[in-house]
Order: sequence, then C-alpha cells, then structure tokens
Amino acid sequence: MVAERSWADAMRAEALATLALTRRDDLEVVPLPPAGQRLGFDLLVRMRGDGGRGDRELAVEVKGVRAAARPGLGSGRIRVDAASVDRGEMPLVLFVFDVDEESGRYAWLREPIVDRNGKASLSSNRDLTSANGVARSVPIRWANLASLDESALAEIVALVSKWYGARENGLTDRC
Repeated sequence: MVAERSWADAMRAEALATLALTRRDDLEVVPLPPAGQRLGFDLLVRMRGDGGRGDRELAVEVKGVRAAARPGLGSGRIRVDAASVDRGEMPLVLFVFDVDEESGRYAWLREPIVDRNGKASLSSNRDLTSANGVARSVPIRWANLASLDESALAEIVALVSKWYGARENGLTDRC
C-alpha cells in the first residue's frame, strides 16, 4: 500500500502541519518558492521572539497517510531523500499526518543535539535514511513515531532554540 496516495493527501497534510505550527505565536511558516521542493523539505519554519538573536529556522518534511495505512504498522511506506537529510545545515523534522483523522506524528531526520559540554551538532536518523545517501522508501511504523501535539511542538521548539544558542556560542560539530 502506498502511504502518500495522492497530491490531495500531500496538500492536506501540509495544511495540517501549517495549522499545527501557526497555532504558536512564536512560529512563522515561510512560503517557499515552487523550486522549494529541491531543498529537501516542504516547510521552512522561522522562530520569532528569540531575543533578536538572528534567524532560527527549522525545516519540516511533511507526509500524508490514510487511516487505512496505519493498522498494519508497516504496510504503508514513505519516501525519504537521504541525500537531502545529510546535506542540510539546519534541524529537519518529519511530520506524518493521518489525513483522515487529522492526527500527527513526528520523527527527527536531522536532530539538533547539544552535548554536556554545550557543543551543537546535527544527527541524521539512520533508521529513516540509507547509509549510501540515496532516496529510499521506509516502512511507516506509526506506533514508533512520537505523537505531535502542543507539548511535543513545545519540546521541538525548545530543542531547536537550545541548539541555535549553542551554535551562536561557537561550539558546533556535524555528525
């Protein structure tokens, strides 16, 4: 079964993601040009009100699935472009929306990490990408994705903000 069934499902998932993100006053979804898909993500989110410390941005890849794809927990598949995951320089999160039930889940594709010494790095999710950097289809394991709700979104924003803070302090590394 193909998880992303149609253009309409993809557009609906993107609209659900935009709604979830813009419920927060401190987030702005920045429109991408039509060639934006070549960037390797669907939405660019800018964090506002961070004390004027420059642009803090988060890339979001959005996938839409039908409720029928969820019961098999792996019968549906999504396509992840590993090359775009590895080449980016900002945090990248995957949002997967059940377009029938309008519920969302998420997983980090490029997770922002700040170690005990305050060093910032990005860690690519090897469960969702391939080691040789090519696009591949991966099974949807709905139960293994974290629930996307207001609390999860607050955690995502806090982690990204902490990562940018560490970067601004000059301690960075690329995993």
